Amino acid sequence: MKRKYMILLAVIPIIVFIYVAAMESSSQEINVDELEGFMLEWFEQEVYTYENMLLLPLDVVETLFQSSVHLSEDEHNITIIGVDHVIEFKLDSREVVFNNNTYTMTYPPLVMNDTIYLSDAALFKLLEIPIHSEETTQSIEDRLGNLYDVIRSNDYVWNKVNDTAFWLNKQDGTLYGSFDNNPVEIVGTTDIELIEITEMTIHPFDNDHRNMLLTITDLYGEPHLHFDIHKILLHEGEIARTSSIAYWGMKSTESIDFVSDHMVMLDEHMMYIVAKNGDIIQTYNLIELTGVEDIFTVEWIHDDYLLVKSGKEGVLYLIYLLTNEVKLLYKEIVSIEQQEIIDHYIQNNVHASEFRGDELHFKEEKEGRLYFTFDPYFENEEMMLEYELDPTE
Repeated sequence: MKRKYMILLAVIPIIVFIYVAAMESSSQEINVDELEGFMLEWFEQEVYTYENMLLLPLDVVETLFQSSVHLSEDEHNITIIGVDHVIEFKLDSREVVFNNNTYTMTYPPLVMNDTIYLSDAALFKLLEIPIHSEETTQSIEDRLGNLYDVIRSNDYVWNKVNDTAFWLNKQDGTLYGSFDNNPVEIVGTTDIELIEITEMTIHPFDNDHRNMLLTITDLYGEPHLHFDIHKILLHEGEIARTSSIAYWGMKSTESIDFVSDHMVMLDEHMMYIVAKNGDIIQTYNLIELTGVEDIFTVEWIHDDYLLVKSGKEGVLYLIYLLTNEVKLLYKEIVSIEQQEIIDHYIQNNVHASEFRGDELHFKEEKEGRLYFTFDPYFENEEMMLEYELDPTE
């Protein structure tokens, strides 16, 4: 449910109140005896219904609606930051400060068993978003359906680490950031365009939240065989370098992200070893090195060799960097019977859903030998295979 919606980010804090009522002076509070609880399976947490509304824990709302929430040390003051908004409120007050404007709400937040609960109803009222039913009451399924529809329609992919959050606009590639709970700023622009099921992960360097690597994935198409991986390297709060690679099919898309203190960035068939400041340390053209017209994943990088796997066939290559000699490893270490199965798929139906490539995965190097796990076709047990490096290469 990690999908982004710009207006949601702006108004999330207000959903801690049951209805927006800037003109009202009522001191009405939620009657906890009338709450009905049930388990929200998405998060394995209990939520409540009250007066045809869902009351959601604060951390659930943060995830569902992609808001950056900060509690003061005494957990009495809450600041919620959106792309264009900063909202501040107190747990025992019906007043909320929204972009320096003060509003009075019908209900104060609900605090129960040391947990803050927020309502979904005010969100729909504020955004004037239609709901499934025209009736005055709705089932729990309809309420959850409303939330799911809004989440799917959002404009951003987002995530946060500690007190720093980022939002990437799916359409125009603009990256926004909130550093150390400060108001949102434009970090920079990219050429990234996202389509469907997106996710962002954040890797900070040395706990410095202005220097980090963002990885954004996008799974799309029907039946979702397209998988794009985008990386954004930030140095001192600015975009230092980006990369993008687009995979298709059922093969593995996993690559190592780091070698020593440097980033591994794949831009189609090009692989770059990049310093934290964005400088390129080393460049590899994987088509030239392998002789294979394809894109690749990277399983290991050594001063003397590379281990890369082709995207289409899913087979692992060993590249000796000193001599440029290339070894197709399944031909070197897999049994003849298994080689024949892999060859059959490659030659006749490389995109078959049951064909997972050569199923070799690098485990470690020890004393001049490379060790791989291998999951053979039509057998039940994974095994360990090894390959002896050529000391002359």
